[in-house]
Amino acid sequence: MDRRPQQRQRRVSNRARLVSTIGGFHGAVSLAAALAVPTTPASGRAFPDRDAIIFVTARIIVLTLVLQGLSLPAVVRWARFPHDTSVQQERLLAETLATQEAYAAMPRVAGRALPPHDCSHAWWSNLPGAASTGRRHPSKHRANTGTFRA
Repeated sequence: MDRRPQQRQRRVSNRARLVSTIGGFHGAVSLAAALAVPTTPASGRAFPDRDAIIFVTARIIVLTLVLQGLSLPAVVRWARFPHDTSVQQERLLAETLATQEAYAAMPRVAGRALPPHDCSHAWWSNLPGAASTGRRHPSKHRANTGTFRA
């Protein structure tokens, strides 16, 4: 067995194996083997009880499908799998990256949005929505130092 830490995290528990076994393929190989029985072997006579072999195999497959299918919900509850948090983790990662990228872009965006320091008040008043948003010329702000620092 591989004892590296990343391999330990990938290991499957016995409970998960049981759920996989019960929820997995049912009788595909058995039915294929039953159907592979030749109708007429090399002797030329019909294979004895080929139909009975297929019938019994199909009944066993249906029985295991029904029994295991009905017991699967109880086995999954018994396995006590942890809740899947991958969607929340993905959303948190996306929000974190978007925030970091927005923060990194702020100096560039702010540098384009600020007018030159020697511009007139007319430039500000001609901005779309300047009057309705209450925008003021930078010189009208108390904390304006005249320079932008990122």
